Amino acid sequence: MLNLYLQIPDSNIGQYSIRFPQSKQISDLIEWIYDNFNQFFKLQNKNKINIYNNGNGQNYRCSNQLLSSCLKNNDILILGEIQQEKELHFFLEYQSLITEIKIEDDITIQELMEFAYCTFDISNDIKLDFMYENINLSNQNIKKKLAEFNIQNNGKIQIVPHKIIDNNLINIQILFRDIGSSIKQQFQKCDILAKIVQAAIQYLQLDQNTAALSVIYKGRYYNDYKITLSEMKLMEDDIIEIKISYCGGQSYC
Repeated sequence: MLNLYLQIPDSNIGQYSIRFPQSKQISDLIEWIYDNFNQFFKLQNKNKINIYNNGNGQNYRCSNQLLSSCLKNNDILILGEIQQEKELHFFLEYQSLITEIKIEDDITIQELMEFAYCTFDISNDIKLDFMYENINLSNQNIKKKLAEFNIQNNGKIQIVPHKIIDNNLINIQILFRDIGSSIKQQFQKCDILAKIVQAAIQYLQLDQNTAALSVIYKGRYYNDYKITLSEMKLMEDDIIEIKISYCGGQSYC
């Protein structure tokens, strides 16, 4: 839980102390503020609320950014409403999908990225480039606002994945020869091998900080857990063999 102090200029409440889960998102905090303090704003849209962090000088609007990534204990948050805004209208294209976006032009590149990952259900393990004309927005300061790049109305921002993304689901059998058992789980082809390893660790009830596993597929050992299942050419009902190579100070090799 985070201890936070809320201030509303020109109100008679002074400073208001709250405790809020750090696992929640900025949008959750703004919704709570809207429900409890809207008598001071009288807004019909919670997205008009702006949070200014007096500690780091950052402004926050409604987004899925985690509180743990931008706030800390005893931060003083000054609440206000957006007085002036300009609507930006553009299209976001990912593979064959195109989404029409209408949003205030003070949205940051980071907020756009978070929106895209959520909207198109893209795994956070996949790195994306956001291209506007000849500008790669991903290489810019992600705290910058889209307005600074003169995104034109009806323009198009293309999302280009660094890896081929295959969202098709496949069933994989995970074989544990050490204990003579196996499990079958469903994964997306765009998932990385680390997800299978994590599933194995959970099944074996091991401490991931003190255990090391060997991953074998078709007789080959894989050490790069960031490789995608698609890159490994895994197919439906394929078998991944897991061996415990080290656990709790004891070697099994």
